[in-house]
Amino acid sequence: MNESLFSVPAIGIYGLGLIGGSIAAAMKQKQPSTQVIGLARRAETLNTALNQGIIDWGTTQLDELTQQANVIIVATPIAECESIFTQLKPYLDNGGLVTDVASVKTAVIDMAQGAGVKDGYVPTHPIAGSEKSGIEAANADLFQGTTTIITPTHHTTPQSIECITSLWNVLGARVIQMSATEHDMVLAATSHLPHALAFTFMNALIHLQQSYPLCAAGGGFVDFTRIAASEERIWTDILRYNRASLLHVLDLFEHQLKHLRTAVSADDQTLPTMIHSAKNMRQQMEKLWITS
Repeated sequence: MNESLFSVPAIGIYGLGLIGGSIAAAMKQKQPSTQVIGLARRAETLNTALNQGIIDWGTTQLDELTQQANVIIVATPIAECESIFTQLKPYLDNGGLVTDVASVKTAVIDMAQGAGVKDGYVPTHPIAGSEKSGIEAANADLFQGTTTIITPTHHTTPQSIECITSLWNVLGARVIQMSATEHDMVLAATSHLPHALAFTFMNALIHLQQSYPLCAAGGGFVDFTRIAASEERIWTDILRYNRASLLHVLDLFEHQLKHLRTAVSADDQTLPTMIHSAKNMRQQMEKLWITS
């Protein structure tokens, strides 16, 4: 890890929700010599962050952030990124460094390029989170032992990548690189589709519970539906802005769902074969997670 290489005097965090707040909390805990400045729309959010000791000071004004921060981390909903990149372009033109934490990369990179952002921008996505949201859910250990993905653009410099990599190392994450297109397809399969299915499943139960009180639920139900409690604004953006990749994996899932319906109806050897195949795939992925 390159955590010793991250030595900027101050970072600015634009957006103090779960991810932004957790970045602030982790930096204050793991490298207190770096000043942490938070930007939020609501004074109440800044007061909460200050009271929790996860920022050194806060502001509602972007110009105050750009005057003091050496690195700015954009941690807002995806729909706000285009406007933010436009506002940050002068900061970048003057040698500032900006990174984002959006769960969709192709659309956000397009927003940055549409705003004329080139040098000094490093797209990233920390693979960490919770069904909880807001500054109250900030967790200094959220990124410990996790992976952050960097999806460089043609303009991203090696020096910028090195700096942002060392930042994430300080927070406890290892860093890998891939293209934005690959990222969006992988995350559509491993994160965005599971969330979409959890939302859909819970909505299906709304109709079932009208006839059958759902008063008994096992661990599988709890595990599968936990993410259905995720924040709707954030996940509406993710599903919309990764539409193409999500539709592709939805097609694959729909195909398998038809096979499942046929297998259940036929009551033949197809059903245990499907379950066995799924078990093998899960075990293979577990090995990949352990060794990667």
